[in-house]
Amino acid sequence: MTTRTETLDTILRLLPALQQRVMQPIIDSPAGLTDEEIADVTRLRESTSRARRVELREAGLIVDSGRRRETRSGRRAIVWVPHPVRFPATRRTCDGEHSPVETLITRPDGEWIKSICTRCGRFLGYRRAAGRVK
Repeated sequence: MTTRTETLDTILRLLPALQQRVMQPIIDSPAGLTDEEIADVTRLRESTSRARRVELREAGLIVDSGRRRETRSGRRAIVWVPHPVRFPATRRTCDGEHSPVETLITRPDGEWIKSICTRCGRFLGYRRAAGRVK
């Protein structure tokens, strides 16, 4: 039986080097990171780190936390966190204040939106996607 840490290490070893450089600080940061912060921590150009972050999001390894943080320019940026289901060791407690990430699911009876909390990984439920009933 593998431990949560061994599972994290296995996933990280399978990622290409630049994706590893972007993923590791996101895992290590309890508050998550914005694109600008990822570039600062990794010392990669922002365009390079953002491209790797997009790949990680598309692979389902990180999600939008639902939180925003101000950048140096004063804009509000997405705070990225490890996917709470794929990386259970990084889950945080919510104290009743969930931060949902929503995914569109297509089923034979229509389209539904599935919500999972990005902090604790708890399944929050399904709701019908507006105007998408079959």
